[in-house]
Amino acid sequence: MRHLLALDWDTHEVRLAIAQRRSGRLVLDPAVTIPRTSSAGAATQTSAQLATSVADTLAGLGVSHPRTLVAVGRANVELKFMSLPPAPPQDLPEMARFQAQKDFNALTEDWAFDFLPLKGSSEEAHELLAAAIAPEVMTQMLDVCRSAGLKPRHAGLRPCAAASLLLRDPNAE
Repeated sequence: MRHLLALDWDTHEVRLAIAQRRSGRLVLDPAVTIPRTSSAGAATQTSAQLATSVADTLAGLGVSHPRTLVAVGRANVELKFMSLPPAPPQDLPEMARFQAQKDFNALTEDWAFDFLPLKGSSEEAHELLAAAIAPEVMTQMLDVCRSAGLKPRHAGLRPCAAASLLLRDPNAE
């Protein structure tokens, strides 16, 4: 059975939540944390050390090639509420990106950008929660995952990521 992995880290620890689908139900294994500093307060692990810690922990748990979701902490994301004029849903991505270029502090073409529609339609103004992640943050997340032998399928905001993982069909490719 293929595992699902939600992976999250900050300067203090790495958090792993592992789940499997059994008998049609999603079963969560106990969450695992990996300290990133020693008890003496030594320096935080480098990205390479972090990847090794994650890979070793997963191997010790018998987890290989899990479907991976990376949770991104609020400190690594720029969030904005945005209002857009009425428009068909298929036009929202382009409109949101264009408006974000004006509204966000440092957004450039190489930033990861996405949004969550909150309300709106072709006849009603749209309200969105938009998020942008700097390229260096995305690069670090992808490098850690790649070095740990993981292929992240999704990245989500930490508060939304757990709900997203549980709502997704783990059997879907």
